[in-house]
Amino acid sequence: MEERLKQRVNPSQAALIVIDVQNDFCHDEGTFGKIGQDLRDIQKMVPRLIDFVEEARRARRTWR
Repeated sequence: MEERLKQRVNPSQAALIVIDVQNDFCHDEGTFGKIGQDLRDIQKMVPRLIDFVEEARRARRTWR
């Protein structure tokens, strides 16, 4: 998938917008965790999201 993404996305013409990654939605002690929501899929996504954000930073994009 990484190669396909690099072929499709030109970093000089792209933006990365990350919305609402909060403890309430992702952490066992957050609102959804406390009511028993299964957060495993969300929690698996977080490290990949962090890597993706770091890759965007390495592309030297301006963050606003």
